[in-house]
Amino acid sequence: MDPAQRHALILRAWEAVNAERDLRGVLDAVTRILKPVVHFDSLTIVSFDTPEHRLIAYNLSGLSALEGETMEELMRRAGWNPPPVPFERPLIPYPKVDWKVTSPAQATCGNLLEKQGWYAHEFKLAAGGVRAYTGCHLIVRGECIGVAVYCRLEPVAFAPEELSVLADVSKAMAIAAANAGRQRGDRAATRSVGGREYRAKNATRPGAVVRGYCWRFSALAEGVGRH
Repeated sequence: MDPAQRHALILRAWEAVNAERDLRGVLDAVTRILKPVVHFDSLTIVSFDTPEHRLIAYNLSGLSALEGETMEELMRRAGWNPPPVPFERPLIPYPKVDWKVTSPAQATCGNLLEKQGWYAHEFKLAAGGVRAYTGCHLIVRGECIGVAVYCRLEPVAFAPEELSVLADVSKAMAIAAANAGRQRGDRAATRSVGGREYRAKNATRPGAVVRGYCWRFSALAEGVGRH
C-alpha cells in the first residue's frame, strides 16, 4: 500500500467515526473499510470502564450484534461453528500494565494453539474458534480506555504492515469507544423521580461510580471533539 492509499484509508476510518453515532455502526463501517486491505474474521471492542474489562461491541463476519444479542447468539447467526480446542494450556498471569500510555501498543499472536500457556482472554478466544489475533490499545488523552481486537479463524499472523494500519485505525476507534462510554455514563447518571430527572449526587466527582459506571472513563471523553 502506497502512502496515498494508506492516508485515504485512515481518512475513511475517521469519517466513519464522525458519521456513525452508534458503536456498532462504527464497527460495521470500519470492517468494510479494512477488509480489502487487512483480512480478519471478527472485530471486538473491549472497554476498561469496569474491572471486568467487558465486551461492548462486536462484529463477526461482517455482522454486528443486534440490540441485546449476546456473542454466542451472534456466532450462531453468523454461522460460526468453532472446533473444540485440542487441549487447554496453563494460565499465564498478566504483566503489570501502565495505563498512562501515548501510543496504541499491540499484543499479537499468530497461532494460539502453538502457545504453551494462555492469558485469560485467550481461553475465550480459542473456544470461539480464534486461532490468530491482534489487539490495539485504544488511547484517549494519554490513557488506555480499552482495546480493539481483530481475530482470524486461521492461524495466519498479521503482517507488520497490517499491524501498522490497524494501529493507525485504532486512533479513530478510540474516539468512538470514548464517545460510547460517555453516552453510557450520561444514561447511568440520570435518574427519574416523580417525573423529574436529576443528576446523581456524585456524578462529577473523579472516580465516582454510579450504577457500576466509572466516571473516570467518562471524563477522558470530555473535550474530545469529533475529528
